[in-house]
Amino acid sequence: MLSHHHHRVCGPLAVGLGLVVIVFTGADLGCSHSSLVDHAEAGPADTTASAFDENADDAGDQGSDSGPDVWTFTDSLSDTCNIRWGIICDSGTFLDKEYFCINHDDEWKIPYWVGYYLCDSNLQGTTDRTDDYRPDPELPSGLRAELYDYKYSGYDRGHMAPAACFKRNLDAMSTSFLLSNMCPQTDELNREEWKYLEEDVREHVGIMGEAWVFTGPLFLDEFGMNDGVPPDTIGPSGVGVPSHCFKAILSRDPDSIYCAYAFIMENTFDEITGTSYDFMITVDQLEAITHYNFFYLLPDFIEDVIESRTDAAWPDICTWVPW
Repeated sequence: MLSHHHHRVCGPLAVGLGLVVIVFTGADLGCSHSSLVDHAEAGPADTTASAFDENADDAGDQGSDSGPDVWTFTDSLSDTCNIRWGIICDSGTFLDKEYFCINHDDEWKIPYWVGYYLCDSNLQGTTDRTDDYRPDPELPSGLRAELYDYKYSGYDRGHMAPAACFKRNLDAMSTSFLLSNMCPQTDELNREEWKYLEEDVREHVGIMGEAWVFTGPLFLDEFGMNDGVPPDTIGPSGVGVPSHCFKAILSRDPDSIYCAYAFIMENTFDEITGTSYDFMITVDQLEAITHYNFFYLLPDFIEDVIESRTDAAWPDICTWVPW
């Protein structure tokens, strides 16, 4: 377990909520409806009824134009379960998109991370992809990616919170196409192993019942550490191209059994082979690489155990019960 003040680039977290900007550090921003360690409470559910669908996500696009130690609760933030178990780093501009939360890196115009909550019921949707890619209006020009940055870049606009997780309604689907939820991904990663990992996450949620996911890009140096400098940039805005992308997942079943998983995949044009399990590491290992602290609002006796293990049963329910 790391201190949650570790991050890729030091600085305060600015929260963009419409025209309001709130500066805070280390905020406890879980659900407001109960204690963050109330194991009996489930997260919010969208009850839209229809078939579960694991269609491929984000294939085929290569950029065509189709300070102070203060923290503040707001109704919007305290009501979201997307970051129930803690903000993993306190840098960047925080954007609450209702269906997911973004911590945006204004220097490199991509997220530090995106966090979202999934449960079996909010995956029950049939909304088609909107493909309405657009810059995020909550971010000012010069601090955000633009459509022209990706055009002819050779990189896909790779979702961090995947569109296929937000079929519950039209607004959720459309929100996932904001460029603040994207980073440049190769077609080999975005349309292959990353897509398969996203499908496995949805399958796992269907088995367990609910999960909290953090996902984002990494700039790994030659020693495998997240040094904050991208290996390349694209477009006039200088959008950072990640060397790798990660996911960290905390899941819980109806009996309050918790499982945790972490994955890192290289953002390469070379062929990527294997199953998602081949890219699994422990959450502890991901924390050592990123200097982020995942799920630190869990009770320590749970966090310490589940973050130190991998499990070959993935995406099925974990094969061990640590308590």
